[in-house]
Amino acid sequence: MDEQGERYHALHPEPYFWAHATFLAMQYVAAEYFAEPLTDAEKEQLYRESIRWYVQYGMSLRVVPPDYAAFQRYWEHTVTSLLVDSAAIRRSALHGAGPVPPPAPWIPRPLWALFGGPLVGLEMWLARGLLPAAARQRLGWTWSAREERRLRRFVGAVRTAFRLVSPAYRLAPTARRAFRTARVRPWLRLAADIRSRRRGGSATIGPWICCPCCPGLFWPCCSSRRRPARRWR
Repeated sequence: MDEQGERYHALHPEPYFWAHATFLAMQYVAAEYFAEPLTDAEKEQLYRESIRWYVQYGMSLRVVPPDYAAFQRYWEHTVTSLLVDSAAIRRSALHGAGPVPPPAPWIPRPLWALFGGPLVGLEMWLARGLLPAAARQRLGWTWSAREERRLRRFVGAVRTAFRLVSPAYRLAPTARRAFRTARVRPWLRLAADIRSRRRGGSATIGPWICCPCCPGLFWPCCSSRRRPARRWR
């Protein structure tokens, strides 16, 4: 039961798709800020591929927007009308609610004790900055023009550094191992796509987006979505 007294379950289609939508939306934002902004065709392609991903959950598709334009309307409505500040958000690292454990068991705790706090602080600062302004307003969070300028400088530094990274290592380790197992070297085409984009062309293998951490961490979970005045079906 939520704070408005409405019963819900995280596995009902509406909150479940909202959680999926936050993962998807952050890919668009990551591309806009840290990579190359996607074309309209690429945005549509990414959305349709995300639905193929969502189908694997075995959830009902009745709440899933049919295309990217419909998804944009869904997103705007949810952010501006349904998103609320909840107890779950207030307990999260976004509010500095207690220490955050190491994200992986192989990270030594003494090392995490030294660097974990600053890293989590940076991540949460990015989380606030990458949210839509309407979402920050709904959640009661401030974001100054000075912070926006700092964010843009940080983004510029990341973009510059990223250009120095070999295309093979712009893929997550799991993806890189999978391609090697399949004896496929997609980074060769990725490098070609990068050169094409710099010449004003378009990608040949779809959008390539690198996000250093789980995009879901940038967004409040399904518990922050206000439930309509009806039971989930």
